[in-house]
Amino acid sequence: MDNWRAFSRRLAEVHSLQALGEAAMAFVRAQGRVEYATIYLQDLVDGSLRLVQADGFTPKERDEAERTAWGRHPGMVVRTGRVLHVPDVDRDEQRLSRSSARSFEVRSRLFFPIVTSRGGVGTVGLASSRPHAFGERHATVLAFVSELSGSVYERLATEEALQRRDAMLSALSRGTRGLMRSDDWDMALVELLGDLGRTLDLSRVNVASIQPRRTGPPRLVAEYTWRSDDTRQRVFSLTKANAPAGLSTYTDLFERLQRDEVHGGPLPTLNQALRPFLESQGIRSILMAPVKVSDELWGLVGLEDCKRDRVWSAPEADALRAVAGTLGAALQRRTDERRLQESEARHRAAIQDQAELLCRTDAQGGISFANPAFLRFFGLGDDDWKGRRVRVPATSQASAEGTGGFVMLSGSDQVEIAEERHRDAGGQVRWLQWSDRPLRDASGELEGYQSVGRDITEAHHARQEKDQLVRALRKAVEGTASALSQLVEQRDPYTAGHQRRVATLAAAIAETMGLTSEQVAGITIGALVHDLGKISVPVEILSKPSQLSAIELRLIQEHPATGYQILAPLDFPWPVAEMVRQHHERMDGSGYPRGLKGDEILLEARIIAVADAVEAASSNRPYRPARGLAHALDHIEGQSGLGYDAGVVQVCSMLFRHHGFAFPEA
Repeated sequence: MDNWRAFSRRLAEVHSLQALGEAAMAFVRAQGRVEYATIYLQDLVDGSLRLVQADGFTPKERDEAERTAWGRHPGMVVRTGRVLHVPDVDRDEQRLSRSSARSFEVRSRLFFPIVTSRGGVGTVGLASSRPHAFGERHATVLAFVSELSGSVYERLATEEALQRRDAMLSALSRGTRGLMRSDDWDMALVELLGDLGRTLDLSRVNVASIQPRRTGPPRLVAEYTWRSDDTRQRVFSLTKANAPAGLSTYTDLFERLQRDEVHGGPLPTLNQALRPFLESQGIRSILMAPVKVSDELWGLVGLEDCKRDRVWSAPEADALRAVAGTLGAALQRRTDERRLQESEARHRAAIQDQAELLCRTDAQGGISFANPAFLRFFGLGDDDWKGRRVRVPATSQASAEGTGGFVMLSGSDQVEIAEERHRDAGGQVRWLQWSDRPLRDASGELEGYQSVGRDITEAHHARQEKDQLVRALRKAVEGTASALSQLVEQRDPYTAGHQRRVATLAAAIAETMGLTSEQVAGITIGALVHDLGKISVPVEILSKPSQLSAIELRLIQEHPATGYQILAPLDFPWPVAEMVRQHHERMDGSGYPRGLKGDEILLEARIIAVADAVEAASSNRPYRPARGLAHALDHIEGQSGLGYDAGVVQVCSMLFRHHGFAFPEA
């Protein structure tokens, strides 16, 4: 039994399939001499069946055993997940057993499957040149090894998937900074694709747009491509040679993308219609996610492996969805910036082509000089301007004094700048910016004024358009936060809508407390993604219907720090990452992850903490039914000034008890 306990302890320190195989084989050897022993495990990336340990085989026999594994006993045991005992190969009616036995000169075999929650992933087996060589003792040993090996394999698979997801998110963070800061947007995007490709050891990474046609389904057009040989290039269209007709008529792919699905896998698992095109490109496995701009399907981002039949994990699919969301936001920003640049260029040209208006007046405002541009603008003849009075700035009182649409300048010595609405000689409404300064003689006596007018009509409208673009960019940020929020909800549908409801309550609290609209917007974004870190927590823990163990609770409590690590590299105009990291801190220092107290905690995080507590207590959870709003309010009021900010608690209670606040329906 000491050997058995030592084996269990050794498995806790295993961090690779090779180490798992070595530990299992060492335990089998320790139970007594065997002629042949094998341990097969599926590769964590491509799912191929690998012979990780073998006793009693020559190198040639070992190569043969691994090459034919799927077609013989090991593959059959993995596929069925059942124990296979062949007491005497010569009496076995299966041709599979006899052909294999002749290859390795064995008479009896015993295989136990290594099974995880996703099915069979390997085998541990014994073979002997003697018939009926294995009994109950051998079965007990193999059953023990296979059970523990399955648990360790599941842990290794989860760790590998999470490592690949984290690597993708790290590449995404680096790429996002490049997209936000680089002057060469195209190169920055290809650098992001290359970072993803090198991180995951891929053959190609593509971004393709979907372009509609007059008739028939839309067409897929490659826009940006990275290849593993680091040949960076931008491709604007697929030629007829590498875009067979089958691709343009592959409607199932477009339908999946429209449904916002991440789609892909090894070639044999994909839709039959797509395989010819993928085979022509040498692709053995692919993973695709939709890219949306302004909530409309723009195209896709695809990860391609031409070297192996890679099996994509759920965390990798989640990470690719986040990559696609970032690409969509970046494309939206690029489109908006180009529109703004084009608008500003047009307006600058218009202003440069329009000469400035210049006039001088005497102390009473009568014009003593006017340049041709001034005269043309107001439709005045060579003599019409004499005796007229200038309007800067406009006042209704002065207009009422019968000045012919012109108003007297003020007598201040400082330069006055004002924007005024005028009608030009053609009756068109124009906006002019006037700069006015007094003119004095040598003794300091006021002689008159000089006014310079610039036509800023286009710039005035450009500012209005810019304000609209800024609002659109803000909406894009909110859309990214909403996409990240949905990413968490897709993994934990039991709490779907939790982050949105917390955001609604947190925004109401902030508005009632008198915070600025900017602060309210930041709190809304922070609340929408406050549980983003839970994407690193296994789904089995998130949806566990019973009490969590100490280890599981510690994993849950890591989610604020994990969320901070994901969001910190992103350039939000608010401290969103800190809000996420601090939303489980408490006023008395009893919170986590850093045990902050009082004013060490951001006000925004204190607001989200109260909203989070109320929503969680009043909603159903996997481990308990909803406790109701009354219980939730009693809870935060009982912790007012201790765990929760007293001012925030007071406003939250007032909203529910006196203002009739209610959570939006799911």
